[in-house]
Amino acid sequence: MLQYDDVMNKQREIIYSQRRRVLMGEDIRQFLLEMLKGVMEQLAGRYCSDAEYPEEWDLAGLSKEVSELCHIPLQMFFNESELEELTKPAVVERIYAAAFDAYSKQEQAFTQAGVDMREVERVALLRAVDSNWMDHIDAMDQLRQGIGLRAYGQKEPVSAYTQEGFEMFDAMIDAIREQTIRFLLSATLSKPKREQLAKPIETPALDANTPSHASKTPGRNSPCPCGSGKKYKNCCGKNAK
Repeated sequence: MLQYDDVMNKQREIIYSQRRRVLMGEDIRQFLLEMLKGVMEQLAGRYCSDAEYPEEWDLAGLSKEVSELCHIPLQMFFNESELEELTKPAVVERIYAAAFDAYSKQEQAFTQAGVDMREVERVALLRAVDSNWMDHIDAMDQLRQGIGLRAYGQKEPVSAYTQEGFEMFDAMIDAIREQTIRFLLSATLSKPKREQLAKPIETPALDANTPSHASKTPGRNSPCPCGSGKKYKNCCGKNAK
């Protein structure tokens, strides 16, 4: 039982160490740029198989996904003329340059709007870590419960649990990395709606024949506003002082 717990404790130590860095307010920009590079490596791995020649790589599909991830117009990052000499590290560097440029523009936009980009980074990373870690704990519990029911031949259940558990952990780290980067590259600044503190009072339109009582008091020799034809002093203004 302790051996099973040891696997989770090692994983927990890694995750909690990462969370402490964020919660302590440490500048994690460089760490996130490394995550950005990791995401580009993941994408390159999906579209550029080591078992294929560069001419067989799906560079169009890779360019499309990178463009969508960075929220930029569709671009082709590679030319047919360079395929013969193209290497996977070169592919990663090319798409990382595009992603880094998009990330820098996000930073600039947030900074100009008075938003602390470092705080946005911390929130994004913490949200991804906490969500995926809770799911991982549940998955590890299920793995532990079912590990004894599997036939592993000569392999000890603890060894199988350790191996598969860390494969799941690596997959979780990849998910955290990709979710964090996708959020940061897609985050937009919403303009708050300005609420009217005082609505203007709407005055109903007066009929042309309706006397206005809100008008200025007429002079004593002026026609009475009631429409009688008499002077104001001899009509409605008779008792006015």
